[in-house]
Amino acid sequence: MGGFKRKKVIFMRARNNQEVVKAVIHFSAYMFVSVVLAVGIYSSFMQASVVEVRQILEKSGKYDHLQMTQVVLTETVDSMYYYAMLINSSDVLINQPAMFTMLSNKSISFNESLTGLHQDDCLNYKKLAGKLGDLIQLKDSIRVANVGLDVLKDEYIRCIEKNKNMRRRLFTGSIY
Repeated sequence: MGGFKRKKVIFMRARNNQEVVKAVIHFSAYMFVSVVLAVGIYSSFMQASVVEVRQILEKSGKYDHLQMTQVVLTETVDSMYYYAMLINSSDVLINQPAMFTMLSNKSISFNESLTGLHQDDCLNYKKLAGKLGDLIQLKDSIRVANVGLDVLKDEYIRCIEKNKNMRRRLFTGSIY
């Protein structure tokens, strides 16, 4: 059995073999440090980006809520303005006192919904509510003046008719 002998393999080595080995070891060490550093930087970046994304999502949730609140407030102001424009219009089918009651209730609920918001977020809406309140008061004053004017017109017409009847009686001689 022993027909196989191991031959000693002789490798050719460079004259500067030790320097080459040192350079390969240095290269390997630098490569290892570079890879560890790159993985550390990448994982730090990922952790920081997760925190930033979480904060962005929290802020966007707050901003979405604020935007929806402002959309609701804008729709409320629009409807109140529309109803205020219907007051004192020529449309006879509108019950003016009921419209004023409904508008004042809407205005009160609108002002209550503004109290829960931050001052900077609802400053324009508070100004609008104040101006809309002034508009409603002005429209109510106009309505009251129109009612008074109608009463005066009716009284004036009644006086004219009474005056015509009195003249007729005087002319015909039926008044003594």
